[in-house]
Amino acid sequence: MAAHVHKDQAPEQRRLDAKRAAGVFRGSPKFLNSNQVLLYRGSEEDQDGPCWKLSWKEDGDDDEDSDEANDRMLLERLWSAEDVTEEVADHKIGWDFSQRGGTSASPPAGSWTREKGVGIWGSPGKNPVHVAKIDNPPLTLLLSALGLAKKYIVEYMVRWLMEATWERLTAQTFEQILSTAILLDISPLRMRCLRFAETCSEIRSRHDEGSITEPLVAFELQAVWPQREMKRRRVF
Repeated sequence: MAAHVHKDQAPEQRRLDAKRAAGVFRGSPKFLNSNQVLLYRGSEEDQDGPCWKLSWKEDGDDDEDSDEANDRMLLERLWSAEDVTEEVADHKIGWDFSQRGGTSASPPAGSWTREKGVGIWGSPGKNPVHVAKIDNPPLTLLLSALGLAKKYIVEYMVRWLMEATWERLTAQTFEQILSTAILLDISPLRMRCLRFAETCSEIRSRHDEGSITEPLVAFELQAVWPQREMKRRRVF
């Protein structure tokens, strides 16, 4: 999923980049992006049925009592890839925008408007929020996002993006993905690529023919198919 706020909105002049499923809450998927914006299905107590809600993560207070500390632990799990089976009240999670519609498995797509929301609307100008479903982002964009997540040590994003990259691994994308895995030093992705190469006759043929275009990839493949050294003839 992806969402963005209208440019004229204040103070939320922040683009909500690509979201990926991050576990389950209330029997529905929750979604999270690299800006720590959570998209979750609201409570059944919402007027006219549950709404899907967008919430920015807030820092906790240092002076918390035991109940608040327990709530904070649950909220930390919500803002992670973990499944959360415990109930957490919506007013404790908070939300900046909400919208009726969608299904239990998917939020409503399109423009979210104040009239179809419930409670707070995080835009002084009541500007809409656009939520769109992105099934197959360009591989280049996916790998760029993986690089940023690795650079800033956002571990859960690295894991999700890596899994999304695995799903795009083919003979045609192999060199691009493996070279990125090598440059970013992501060992699980490198190993997945090498295991894939072992079972792919097209990649083996390209390797044997010397037609691998990425030098890093050609060198890495020597771990799978070592090059045989040609014996030099002795000249007497």
